[in-house]
Amino acid sequence: MLSQPAEVRRTLDAIVQHLRDGDIPKDRIADAQIVLGEVLNNIVEHAYDGAAGEAILIDLWLTHAEIRCRIRDHGRPMPYGRLPSPTPPDPSRPRSDGSARRRVRLAVDPPDFHRADLPP
Repeated sequence: MLSQPAEVRRTLDAIVQHLRDGDIPKDRIADAQIVLGEVLNNIVEHAYDGAAGEAILIDLWLTHAEIRCRIRDHGRPMPYGRLPSPTPPDPSRPRSDGSARRRVRLAVDPPDFHRADLPP
């Protein structure tokens, strides 16, 4: 897929349909949609600084017990080369305060991040 918000939406719709076709339970599909939406939107917004047309590669495996996914991009690395720690909720701050990271960490077991310099 390409790094554009409309592409994120189209890709998520296609993945959700694939999961439905794979007879995955609805609650697992909802978790996958939240996690993938957050990760893909963060790549578009942060790794590529909103630049449209950059490549994002997604591999998806389904088993009876889990949904496994690998997402690759050529954007900027995560700060400090690792997943950020989720911040505790702060009711005085807007929703963009790390609450999505908390949701991702709750839905993904175990969350994993590996940075490798990929060829362009």
